[in-house]
Amino acid sequence: MTYTHIEEKKSTGGGGRLGRHIDRRDSFARRHIDASQAPAPPTSTVNWQRLCPPFDQGALGSCTGNATAGALMTVPLHQPGWNFNETDAVKIYEQATQFNPPGEQYPPNDDGSSGPCVADALEKDGVVAKSVHATELTPMLGLLTLGPLILGLDWYTSFDTPPPSGECVLTPGATVRGGHEVEAFGVDPVTKMTRPPSHSPHPSPRLTSRTCVASTTVGHRPFQPSASASDRDRRWHPEHRPPFRQPTVRR
Repeated sequence: MTYTHIEEKKSTGGGGRLGRHIDRRDSFARRHIDASQAPAPPTSTVNWQRLCPPFDQGALGSCTGNATAGALMTVPLHQPGWNFNETDAVKIYEQATQFNPPGEQYPPNDDGSSGPCVADALEKDGVVAKSVHATELTPMLGLLTLGPLILGLDWYTSFDTPPPSGECVLTPGATVRGGHEVEAFGVDPVTKMTRPPSHSPHPSPRLTSRTCVASTTVGHRPFQPSASASDRDRRWHPEHRPPFRQPTVRR
């Protein structure tokens, strides 16, 4: 099981930072599912309601945190009282990097992260009860019938200069500029278009087997504290404070 760094190249077409890597360590393996374990792909348009505007990761490699914050602000994962913004997205990124390989924790290092690292952080702190990963198009589409997810993909150079429609066109000669993580909260099975927001200056990809090359993560059963919840559990309730404490950086 490996953690593969995807080299990020500076955009020549006006694109922003990326920051997603391929994580195939034990936490990925125990959550991985195939088509037999996922719902059937949708036959009609799926469009989950996102309750916040797009985020902007700016010059930070926090795409995993931005995508996750967006998913948590999307029905049905969203919980009353949650109102996450870019600051929360960066906190999620910080917490995810605690599961990165040694020496790649933010701050001070801004090396990006992975979907499985975000899943580890969410599950550890009780924000979601369970996450799963899929690396094939069919189960990923099936998971979208349950709710929003975060989608890791190779980001091609041609994606940085979309047409007015906003579609990421995979043109002949385009090369991989890095790895990116986006929230997917909708899909049209006729046009084969996903619907992610732009949380940095990035448009929306058309989903194909070539672009869907990385794990997807979906949270199940959002955490609800019970009457007997411990102090640790209660801190995640929206009446107390939003998720994700300031992380302690392991050196």
